[in-house]
Order: sequence, then C-alpha cells, then structure tokens
Amino acid sequence: MAKAVINSDKFSHPKLNSIFVFGLFSLLACVYTYPLISNLGEYYRGRNDPLLFTWILSTVSENLFLNPRHFFESNIFYPHGHTLAYSEPLIAPALFISAIIQKITQNPILSYNITLLICQALCGFSAYYAAKKITHSTPGSIIAGVIYSISPFKTGYYNFINLHMQFAVPLAILFLLKYLEEYDDLSFYKTLAFLLFQAVTIWYAGIPLALYIGIIVLCF
Repeated sequence: MAKAVINSDKFSHPKLNSIFVFGLFSLLACVYTYPLISNLGEYYRGRNDPLLFTWILSTVSENLFLNPRHFFESNIFYPHGHTLAYSEPLIAPALFISAIIQKITQNPILSYNITLLICQALCGFSAYYAAKKITHSTPGSIIAGVIYSISPFKTGYYNFINLHMQFAVPLAILFLLKYLEEYDDLSFYKTLAFLLFQAVTIWYAGIPLALYIGIIVLCF
C-alpha cells in the first residue's frame, strides 16, 4: 500500500504538473491561432505589423551572432546609428527564443511564428503560476491563465506580437506581494528582475507595470 502511494506521488510532482500546464497553454495557443500551426514557415496571422516584428526579431538574432558589439545597429534611417532602438526592443524573446530558432532554421517567418506561440503559452503559464501561489486553487489558476493568454482582447490582435509578450507581469506582481508581506530580499530582487525583463521586451507593458508596482507599494 505504501509502495502504491509512493508511486502515485511521482505523478503529482510539481515539475510534471508545470510541464503539463505549459503543454496545455501551448495547445490552446495553437488552437486559437489556427491555421498558423499548419504552415509556420510561410503563414502570418495578421497583416502589416508582423513584417515589422519579424524584421526586429531577425535583426536582433543576426546581431547577436554576427555583430554583438553593435547590437542596436540596423539597416534603416541611414546614416543614423543604433536605429534598432527606435522601435519595440523585443530583446528578451529575441535572445532566448527567436535567435536560436533562426540560427538553426534560417527562416525568419518560422522564427517569428514559433516565438508568438511560445510567448502566448508563457503568458498563460505565468498567470497560472502566480494565481496558484496566491490562491492555491488549480482550477482557478488555470482559468486565470486562460483569461490572460487567450482572452478576446489578445486573440483579436495577433498582428501585434508585443501584446503576447507580457508574461513577466504576473510574476513581477507575485514577487512584489511576497516581498511586501514577508520582507524577503530575494523576492524584492526577483520583482526588479522581472520588471527589467518586461521593460526590455516591450515598453507597452514595462512602463505600466512600473506604475502599477508603485501604486501597490503606496497602497500597501
């Protein structure tokens, strides 16, 4: 009997649960962006702006491997320099996701689409994780992740990949609340890290997140 209990505990391991939940949100991202999953290397979900964001991700990826000393240089607004910084940076997902994919595949459209799907899944997982830590409710946390990742506001704007790159927001708020309640120094540094991570990804979320953190601190 004890042996059966021990074996069953393996299936409730936190890491296995996390993998399952991330897989769930990845599946939902593929479903809600269909038919994107059927042609990742050539198809765009949306018009106009995906071309811009593909160029940004591609330029960051190329500079990372070929020209790291001039990371913000790009092929626009000659003769001005550092012109990559004129637009949304997308630095974090470009470095950790698209640069690797583009280096392997040499296909910027494929890199863009996979980055979109992964970032949307990360939004769902981060909201789930934050809600689970606060509420300890698995069903409620999954609902929170679904709302945060595939709400009509998000799914209605697939031409703006930056709207699907706000996965650091729930985590920054989570560790801020933990710091305010427990005065845990590590949580304070995690809050700053996720705020910085979000800011170098998209300013549209980084600036409001900084203001929101300030409001929470003042209210607390």
